[in-house]
Amino acid sequence: MIAMEAATPFQIFTCINLLKKYQNREVDLFLYTYATNLNLIAEKLRKEKLFRKIYIIDSIPQKNRFSLIKYMLFSKKMLPKVKIEKYESLYISYSGIPNLLLYNLLRTKNKNINLYFYEDGVTSYYKGIFEHSMNVRRLCYFLRKQIDSEKISKVLLYEPQLNSVQYKNNVILDKLTVTNSKININLIKNIFSISKNAETIIKEANILYFDHDFRKYITKDIFINFDQNIIVNNIANQLNQKIIVKVSPLSKNESSKYEGNLITVSNFDKAPWEILIYDDKDIEKKCLISICSNAVITPKTVYGKEPYVLILGKALFLSGCTNSTDVWTKEMEEFYNRIKGLYYDKTKFMIPETLDEALEMLRIILKRIKR
Repeated sequence: MIAMEAATPFQIFTCINLLKKYQNREVDLFLYTYATNLNLIAEKLRKEKLFRKIYIIDSIPQKNRFSLIKYMLFSKKMLPKVKIEKYESLYISYSGIPNLLLYNLLRTKNKNINLYFYEDGVTSYYKGIFEHSMNVRRLCYFLRKQIDSEKISKVLLYEPQLNSVQYKNNVILDKLTVTNSKININLIKNIFSISKNAETIIKEANILYFDHDFRKYITKDIFINFDQNIIVNNIANQLNQKIIVKVSPLSKNESSKYEGNLITVSNFDKAPWEILIYDDKDIEKKCLISICSNAVITPKTVYGKEPYVLILGKALFLSGCTNSTDVWTKEMEEFYNRIKGLYYDKTKFMIPETLDEALEMLRIILKRIKR
């Protein structure tokens, strides 16, 4: 029996794709609510009977260190809905506290359980599995809770050749693939309530901006006298061009922060972008803009398609609009350059160093798109 974990629409999309490896096997899915509410999606998944069982694991209490220690010590009692069974393998895409606890619970039934790491976007290629802060790692060691890169035996990525992470113990790098069955794609569309209208909006758009979730920065604003709404409106007004904004599935009530005469905020934010563009034959004529969202690279990594891409992280970092290393780092730049290296037409993947340069690039792109 196989276990898979997911906390976002993209992760669920990948878990469904992984099912084809286990067509004659029983697979259970564990869904976490710490990123976004997945209850409605879980109900639809149950109706489709893609997985044997689906568990919902609510957000963990992290009010203080004591509550976290209590949760970790008594994790079996804190996860009453989870029936601990013997699993052969566990697929994870992140090694946060919830994943760590479930992994250790499942090890009580099979301490030799295989641990597989599947892609969760950009950082999976250059950071790999998340390494906890030193304090959390010490706490895990003290409580005999563990999950780290040494436990992983296989890493699954949509584009393995982009990986720069040095894993130990001869970890196997495997390629993720998307189901090519029209029946399965329509089933996934139904699970995520993707309407024809949503697909039409995407197909008719020339420029899309992908919001990035910065909710973890609750106590400080990572932008200095700047926000994402200003970025989008500046681009739209300078170019006199309508822009579709796709809010991050992880954002909570963030769509209201985007407003402007030329701005349209999408109403299908819980739908995986990768399914929205599955039938879009004109994706390579669109321009995808983001600070550092994973969505702008998946047309290439998942489908081999090459839309125009404009990454704004470097321009914001160099201009002093932010000093956050979550917006831009040397490792991120190296990764994006590797993606650019895969493009047949490398002029379509752009990393401007100033916002003025970004606008000039967009003017050129619009001329090419509207030919």
